[in-house]
Amino acid sequence: FETYKVPKSKKEPFSEVFGLCLGMASSVRLAKRGTGARTRWFVHVEKAVPQIRAKASSSSVTPSADSLNALIETSHSLFPQLEIIGDYHSHPYKSYPQLKRYRGWSASREDANSTAFLYRDLRHKTRRQHRMRVSFVIAIAKGRGTAVSESTRQQPNLVHFNLAGCHVFLSAYRILTNGQMTPNGVTLRRPLREGYRKVG
Repeated sequence: FETYKVPKSKKEPFSEVFGLCLGMASSVRLAKRGTGARTRWFVHVEKAVPQIRAKASSSSVTPSADSLNALIETSHSLFPQLEIIGDYHSHPYKSYPQLKRYRGWSASREDANSTAFLYRDLRHKTRRQHRMRVSFVIAIAKGRGTAVSESTRQQPNLVHFNLAGCHVFLSAYRILTNGQMTPNGVTLRRPLREGYRKVG
């Protein structure tokens, strides 16, 4: 909200933001008669840490390698039980119709490439291997509450809510073992006390 509502400069009224998620992952083995066994993973995001030194504009954000190293070092000392479980970045838009027109909640090819690079980089850190499992896209635009289209309502990896005069779409993508992103098999869950509208 800060990078969207507080102008970066006269030429850039808002900018994207990038950050990393600290958390844990757990799994449950499920067996169904006739279909075999499968594993269901649960990803618990405990902390979201924005990268202050990421290079951001109104249409892109480039993570900082030095900031990543600082987070790894600090989190190892403060939160040894947590790993870097994922990342997030925003897609800001001038208006809600523009956000809808461009399907701003969707990850771009550049997003997928950046996430795959970060995934591989984290897997090869010498002190501790971090396994990124989820990537979030947060689309935001000014506007009050309106009906959600049926096409977005059917996506289990997407939630939509209104907050502080803005539409916010939060979409989640699973990160596969090769670093690629997919929305398949992802269901976002939220605490019941939260005031989100589930899109799906």
